[in-house]
Amino acid sequence: IAEDRWEALPILYAIWGDAPSEIVQFLVESHLSVYPDHELNWSKMVVTVGRAGAPLDAIQNLLDVQQAYFPQQPIDWDEVLENLAEPATLNGPASQAIFMFLTNCSILKRIHAIRVRQWRNNITIEICRTEPDSSFNSSAFLARIHRVLANHEDEY
Repeated sequence: IAEDRWEALPILYAIWGDAPSEIVQFLVESHLSVYPDHELNWSKMVVTVGRAGAPLDAIQNLLDVQQAYFPQQPIDWDEVLENLAEPATLNGPASQAIFMFLTNCSILKRIHAIRVRQWRNNITIEICRTEPDSSFNSSAFLARIHRVLANHEDEY
């Protein structure tokens, strides 16, 4: 499977470039039929679009394709967030918003496992109430969100 010099595949560019769904579906189905045992590195793809400051819609589309066509191929959220938390990566409110969005994506299953709606809402509010700015600290943000989540999980 040929990657370009940035180690990306055509599937990533099609999704990132907002290609028509028929094109993305064609690339996915072609990949699955020609390379049925090849595991795509979804973590690396998420880091790539996150570092590049891709629109949130494009990132969500990437995650949707992974869930729809490759659900057995995991995303290592710890790796993704660790890579994106590097200070040189988060240079501006847009990339900080991407980090917050991906933090939310990384804990969605855990949030949905909490049966008390108010507690689920509290976690979402905690993520959304953070305003990206020059003092944004990704490690502190992530630790705070994990702490709030763990507290609610312990209460449940």
